[in-house]
Amino acid sequence: MKAIARDLPETMASIPMNPCDINTDMYRSNWPDNAPNKPSPEEWVAIAGPFILGLGPEQNGESVMVPLPGYVL
Repeated sequence: MKAIARDLPETMASIPMNPCDINTDMYRSNWPDNAPNKPSPEEWVAIAGPFILGLGPEQNGESVMVPLPGYVL
């Protein structure tokens, strides 16, 4: 990612992101005991949306993780 980031124009960014776990049907089918500790898709987007929209060229090449306060990661 850092190599790509160096080649981008200043107004663009390449930012690898870990979305963390989301309580979906697939997640529940694989980890049913952990699912209640994870945000629903609606809860996740309420947190992740503003976070993602706040990313910019200053994070270019950095790895980020969606902050999920109050949830067990």
